[in-house]
Amino acid sequence: MLSNKWYISGQISDLEPLVAYRSFLRAVDWLTSRGFEPINPAEQLLEGPERSWEEWMRISIGKLIDCDGILMLPNWRLSRGARLEYKIARALKMPIIFLSEDGGDG
Repeated sequence: MLSNKWYISGQISDLEPLVAYRSFLRAVDWLTSRGFEPINPAEQLLEGPERSWEEWMRISIGKLIDCDGILMLPNWRLSRGARLEYKIARALKMPIIFLSEDGGDG
């Protein structure tokens, strides 16, 4: 039985942490309002300590593969990590939702 856990994927690197965090929070609201349980990897920004990109990706991929689907933020193509998460989700035949700039799914 699916638990309706959806992983949020988008750009974090090269953005101000608060800017990245806010875009992920909007996605949390979007998923929650539709009855999904959001898994927000941007919460890691608040956890520290400093880690390498590879370490963060290992943590994030572990969360992704435990989910039922993935929500791609509008800026996902700008992120090496989000592109990798997308490829993994496709390989695992996970449902994918692409969120548009205006907050709708597109």
